Amino acid sequence: MAAGGGDGTISSVASVLAGTDTILGAIPLGTLNHFARDLHIPSDVTEAVDVIFDGTAKCVDVGDVNGRTFINNSSVGLYPRLVWEREERQRRGQRKWIAMAAATVMVWRRYRRVTVAIEGDAGSRETVRTPFVFVGNNRYQLAGLDFGSRPSLDAGQLHVCMAPELSAAGVLGVLGATLTGRLVNFERFESLEVTELTIDAWRPQLGIALDGEIVTLRTPLRFRTRPGALRVAVPRQ
Repeated sequence: MAAGGGDGTISSVASVLAGTDTILGAIPLGTLNHFARDLHIPSDVTEAVDVIFDGTAKCVDVGDVNGRTFINNSSVGLYPRLVWEREERQRRGQRKWIAMAAATVMVWRRYRRVTVAIEGDAGSRETVRTPFVFVGNNRYQLAGLDFGSRPSLDAGQLHVCMAPELSAAGVLGVLGATLTGRLVNFERFESLEVTELTIDAWRPQLGIALDGEIVTLRTPLRFRTRPGALRVAVPRQ
């Protein structure tokens, strides 16, 4: 089955195909196309279609949170609030980039951290106050020229990133480290890899980003990896 669009569209189709024998043919038509890029699927439409017919099938992992599938990442905290605020402003008629700038200022002025209880693989439990929790489907590069890419989509891991007790001013430091590809060296930044993760909170529901789309899920949020659950057409080489 072929799916043409950005990561959100391809993620929606992947959620239906995960766990079946049907092969997903991804045609990257979005802005960033993280999933296709990490699988080395060409950005040219004609070449991407050729991969569907002449490529080979590869089994890759997907992430799951409370029964919802994601192919790239999921996050709680700053990013979902930023996207929600931007979309609200766009619905009121603002242009995308103006809405994004205004949303950034609004989220900054109302800066707050979410208190979450995080339980990892070994049953360890840690309660932290952090502006964000990022959960990636496999490990993301956090330094160097390949910053933001994933060397593998079949390692069977969730990549968890957060910044406990980070202040509003500290967010600027995170942004600077991100832009310069040195996030891994940021003092308050924490990163770990697990196969399962539970995020609990004091609220019955949390807004959460799934591959850029905002949904509201009941807490606790139970994340897990589904190794090799999705078959995707990739280039033979």
